[in-house]
Amino acid sequence: MPMQLLDWRCYLSRLTDPRILQLISEALRNGAEEVGGYVQWKKLPGEWLRKNLENQTQLSIVQRMFQHIQDGNEIDQVVERREGHRDENRFHFDFRFRVDGLDVYVETVLKESRNEATVAIVNVHLK
Repeated sequence: MPMQLLDWRCYLSRLTDPRILQLISEALRNGAEEVGGYVQWKKLPGEWLRKNLENQTQLSIVQRMFQHIQDGNEIDQVVERREGHRDENRFHFDFRFRVDGLDVYVETVLKESRNEATVAIVNVHLK
């Protein structure tokens, strides 16, 4: 019997939850204003950025992400299915926008505490 491939689109939807959108927006606003601790870059996406988007900084990408939300652009909410990640996060949130003429994909996870939230940038690459 042939193996059936899963359709990844069934795990992807537009982020519409106003509470989650607000938490992500607040964390990115703080990060865009250089308030420390609200946006954390993992090592690999930071290295990718330095090698592939030489005219950009971590701060400039965070500012673009915040502007992306302010402009009402779409953010994907993806059910986390990857081994080693799904136990930590139910979803990851994907931003897609143009930078220096290139289509860029930024994958994030939201970490909530009692009083605030942080966004971790866990992957960046070209679409």
